[in-house]
Amino acid sequence: MAALNQYRWPGNVRELQNVIERAVILSSSPVLHPPLEQLNRAVASTAPSPRTLAEAEREHILQALRDVDWVVGGT
Repeated sequence: MAALNQYRWPGNVRELQNVIERAVILSSSPVLHPPLEQLNRAVASTAPSPRTLAEAEREHILQALRDVDWVVGGT
């Protein structure tokens, strides 16, 4: 709970909702284990903003791939 409270939630409620939904889907026990390592990486990341739209798109795609451990299809 502390990690969830300390995270700034730049995506606001939608981002929080997505994290909770992902934890529900991936949890194999009655106790939820949200992906705190992703939140910690996001907080620790201080990369400068891309300068162009193409750079922003590229960075967004790369980050999405990192978030899913480069798995694009089903399991």
